[in-house]
Amino acid sequence: MNLSEFQQNRARISQELLTPYQGRWVAFSGDGRTILASGATLDQVENQLAALGEDPQEVFLERIGEPEDDIILGGGDIR
Repeated sequence: MNLSEFQQNRARISQELLTPYQGRWVAFSGDGRTILASGATLDQVENQLAALGEDPQEVFLERIGEPEDDIILGGGDIR
């Protein structure tokens, strides 16, 4: 796996495409171009990868945040 290639390709995946995966774990292909599996838990993702014959060591896992996960605090909110 090439981390630089993954990062470049992953950055090209639009937020719109990721919307159905919000709040879920996603397994991206090693090159970052394809979503191979998703689930509410890592166990679910690993089971899907096994069913596909994919090596879990050859994918990148990421939890896709939900809109409410993006909280921006102002200076007055930090204590």
